Amino acid sequence: MVFLQLAVEKITGKALGQYMQESVLQPLGMKNSSYIWEPAFEKNVAVGHKANGVPVDLSKTERANAASSLVTTAEDYAIFLDAILNGVGLQSSTIREMETPQIAVDPNCINCGGGAPSGKLSTTMFWGLGFGIEKTSEGTSLWHWGDYDTFKAYFTICPATKSGVVYLTNSQNGLSIGPQILEQTLGGEQPAFEWLQSKN
Repeated sequence: MVFLQLAVEKITGKALGQYMQESVLQPLGMKNSSYIWEPAFEKNVAVGHKANGVPVDLSKTERANAASSLVTTAEDYAIFLDAILNGVGLQSSTIREMETPQIAVDPNCINCGGGAPSGKLSTTMFWGLGFGIEKTSEGTSLWHWGDYDTFKAYFTICPATKSGVVYLTNSQNGLSIGPQILEQTLGGEQPAFEWLQSKN
């Protein structure tokens, strides 16, 4: 993501934060989202908490980082995912590329750094372009998660039914409530989330 950010900045001649505001966030109406900290966030920000409930100091990013600095809300992120589901702002060929498996997931690790896979690659989970892809008996879903120490996030969307869920938490334990949320909202098989839980 960092290398991709550098490519975007080189091609557009703009800092990532500015480019994303102009090309994605503002056009979609994501009014509570930014890659750099904005004073307006002060009145509505969630403070992160360690696993034992102790709050931590809030980080206020001054320079955009494609991999980690997006400040957003569940509502704004749902707007973004809805745009993906409905092809807003993207060519259909681009969306097809994003939904196409590029490489199978190594079930034995989450952030695999180089070298050969540690075991047999998954036959149900893949990495696409910007999304994880999972295939179940119910169809194909796109998913991803966020892990910024005391902030955890997860989403999954199903292009065929144009349905999905996104949730953001402010706790190191934030992924622990995922099974209940997914069961009550989408139901069915969730192999990607089960994989994440097994590795955290």
